[in-house]
Amino acid sequence: MIYLLGMSHTICLLQATQQADSGVSLDNWSHQGDDGFAPVKVKPGMLPGDALSALVVASQDWGQLVNYSESGGRRVLNAHEGFTAALQPLVDQQYEGVLVSWLHGNGHAALSIIQHPKPFDFVLPGHEDMGMQPGFQPVPHEVIRSHIMPFQISTIGTLSYMRVMLPKMRIVHLLPPPPSSEEQIRNKPELFGDAMAATGVTPLSIRRKYYLLANRILREQLNGLAIDLLEAPPESMAADGSLRDELSAGATHGNAAYGELVAAQLRAFL
Repeated sequence: MIYLLGMSHTICLLQATQQADSGVSLDNWSHQGDDGFAPVKVKPGMLPGDALSALVVASQDWGQLVNYSESGGRRVLNAHEGFTAALQPLVDQQYEGVLVSWLHGNGHAALSIIQHPKPFDFVLPGHEDMGMQPGFQPVPHEVIRSHIMPFQISTIGTLSYMRVMLPKMRIVHLLPPPPSSEEQIRNKPELFGDAMAATGVTPLSIRRKYYLLANRILREQLNGLAIDLLEAPPESMAADGSLRDELSAGATHGNAAYGELVAAQLRAFL
């Protein structure tokens, strides 16, 4: 059994694998409010074992799923009681099931899609060949890292809590789709329309560096927790590193065709 836990990015995978259209889409996903995992009838052969149970985290009023507090000089993870209750049935399924997380994932996009009024760029260590935008102010990559880190803390904390609560369960976290092309962002800007009209869209090379750095932070911070991180399908990328237009659902998400590629990844990986 695959237990799928996520937010808006899960919609493309559900659209790709479920037998019948549930009516859930990127336009209405935020109204989902189930308190626990619910079985999903999947198309034969789409996922290992053809067994899926899903929970879309949206309107449950769980707020920030996990937060940190200090106790006796130690950092302690605290989870919303509703989130804890949703995970509780998985405690007895740790040897039979796989928990696939697609939580959060849009921090890099929220920070980088809209062109800053004073354009800047940075050199990402290990990707120096990506160069710099001419005329853009150079900024140390450490500044960008500190910019991204607060967005990644939620994912890191939530996955860490899941590992503590489910120490024997296999956990796989799906990394987000590559950045969309400027054309796709302008065609379906999602929440970015008004801001985009004011200052435009950040060049793809910079958005890709945000994306790569955000994923790097997760790999570094989750190292040692026995959580598998699954990169976006390589075949989903265009030659310039953006999400192929035919797989894009807009500014930050993949469509059902992208979900099919992720399902194929899971079949090969699990």
